[in-house]
Amino acid sequence: MVGIAQLFGDFLEGRPSTGQGSVRPTYLPGVHWCDLHEVLPPIITENLKKGIAACKKAKEMGCKIGVYVATTVGEETTMRGAYWAGARIQPDVAIAVDVTYAQDYPGTDPAESGDVKLGAGPVICNSSIANKKVNDQLKKCAKERSIPYQIESFLGRTGTDADKMHIAGEGVVTALLSLPLRYMHSPSEVCHLSDIGYAIDLLAAFLCTVDGSTVIDPFAE
Repeated sequence: MVGIAQLFGDFLEGRPSTGQGSVRPTYLPGVHWCDLHEVLPPIITENLKKGIAACKKAKEMGCKIGVYVATTVGEETTMRGAYWAGARIQPDVAIAVDVTYAQDYPGTDPAESGDVKLGAGPVICNSSIANKKVNDQLKKCAKERSIPYQIESFLGRTGTDADKMHIAGEGVVTALLSLPLRYMHSPSEVCHLSDIGYAIDLLAAFLCTVDGSTVIDPFAE
């Protein structure tokens, strides 16, 4: 079995990766370095660039803090990648970005977690895992910039990397921002491109509001 791989910087610049350079992938045997633009549909590669570009956009908007972006393994099983990313980096705030169930097609029930629809904006999660102060700041950023957003609720675990990030190390302040998705875990998954764009805008705006004086203690006034 051969896995394809490309360094992030090369992917963004549209050049092939011919070796590991200064980066050591977890598994080298069986890795084939190639230009992902050659094997992935353009709609996927372009939106991957948009997702990575959220941090670049935040910098252009005046973001002054250090930002880490982690892609993790095991989200559907042990979530060990999320745990170790949180434990290694020890961030002040972590936002998990995932997909969530849209409830706008036959066979779904909005009463399960919320009336989530495609094209109505990214979804902020209310749960015992999500930090209320971070959620409030995300909502404030969205309202100030007229970015549409939606709300979902979970009583306990969310089934995302947020579940492990918030207990990593000594504990990490965590929030969850998701894209509405129809037909999850099937070959015909569907999301809305505008929701991706709105999520990028919201993340960039949020990052620009965080600094050393930001209050994230949920019990602080």
